[in-house]
Amino acid sequence: VIGSLILNQLNHPSKAFIKLIIAHLKRIEPTISYALGQNNNHGTSEGAALYIGGSLLIQNGYNQGFKFQKIGIKVLENLIKKLIDNNGTFSQYSLNYHRLMLDTICCCELIRNKLKLTKFSNKFYKKATLATEWLFSIVDCKSGDGPNVGANDGARIIPLTDCLYRDFRPTVQLAMVIFKSKTAYPAGKWNDQFDWLKINIKNKKLVKPKSLVAIEGGFTILRKQDIFACFRYPSFNFRPSQNDILHVDFWINGKNIFRDAGTYSYNADEKFMKYFGSIESHNSIQFDNNEPMDKISRFLYSDWIKTNWISNYKNINGNISFGAGYIDKYGSSHRRLINLNKKNFIINDEIMGFKNNATLRWRLINQPWQISSQENNIFLKSDAYNDVSIKIECSEKIKSFDIEEGYESLYYQNYNKIPVLKVVLEKKCNINTIVEW
Repeated sequence: VIGSLILNQLNHPSKAFIKLIIAHLKRIEPTISYALGQNNNHGTSEGAALYIGGSLLIQNGYNQGFKFQKIGIKVLENLIKKLIDNNGTFSQYSLNYHRLMLDTICCCELIRNKLKLTKFSNKFYKKATLATEWLFSIVDCKSGDGPNVGANDGARIIPLTDCLYRDFRPTVQLAMVIFKSKTAYPAGKWNDQFDWLKINIKNKKLVKPKSLVAIEGGFTILRKQDIFACFRYPSFNFRPSQNDILHVDFWINGKNIFRDAGTYSYNADEKFMKYFGSIESHNSIQFDNNEPMDKISRFLYSDWIKTNWISNYKNINGNISFGAGYIDKYGSSHRRLINLNKKNFIINDEIMGFKNNATLRWRLINQPWQISSQENNIFLKSDAYNDVSIKIECSEKIKSFDIEEGYESLYYQNYNKIPVLKVVLEKKCNINTIVEW
């Protein structure tokens, strides 16, 4: 249908095209209860199909479109209200699936506007705006990429620019124009889509991303221009897809210094299924080689962790901070406080309650790193980033440390190797990780 819009054929489609649309809608409508039960993109996508397809049929004199359109509106209104929380987080806790959902409702609004149909509810637009702001806050402005959190197979359903798959700027820009009548970025190739879609973006106000606290979804973004941190903590209204408890992503001028692993594949061999499903594949602390949540099937975790401590967002003289913590079913406790200042980023970890050992991991950008130590301090430096240094301070003796080989998956069923700093401790302690630039 978007192709039909681009070709100016919404009002005079071919009979074969109409036949194709009807076949799809007849396939979707009787089985939509399965999609709704997933509480994810399945429902929003099928609701959008019924709404868009039904509206196109009505526009061209096919009365059977009214039934499909009515169901589509009901599904979309209910799911957007339910699956997008009051801070803009989507139920799947994933950048790729957030993009898919946002592109989907952008398509709905595009067709609604082109066919001059009745608007959706105010609640629909409020939630769509919140979801737009969430993605805007978490995407790196320079590269267009973002933290590799959550399931990263996903899809890109409006490929109308030359931007790369992991460049989220086309979606952010489109959603900002459609739902906020503003622009997120200055002119660039992400704007090519507006020529295809015949949308005038002249005189739209340019806005900048801000820090964001999404308590309901368990995301906090601390931002200072082109430097930002993404903090992931357990606040699950919907099923978690990752063991990324207290994970931190950190970006400096378009470079992802501390990075997440992604998910790789739903059907890999045992080694990779275990690795990418483990807390080992995130920037956090693992206690006694246990998992915070045990995996009970390909998509499900048991014993959902809950945040039991919050240090609310603070901005004191330009120094911004936020903290969260949890206690797992074994009694291990982890509190993490992050502070973003003008020239450094400090992560304070307070750990206790474990039996034998705690393992801190920092998954690093793929460059050679030099490592050294002095007493209970570890120092990291890379020739590729001379202006960036990393220091680890521990209040207790470090049992061992090393840079080991790890994996990350930026695209589904693809992986590459990256360096991972691994620090093992045996006593409760405080750990400061300090990044300076």
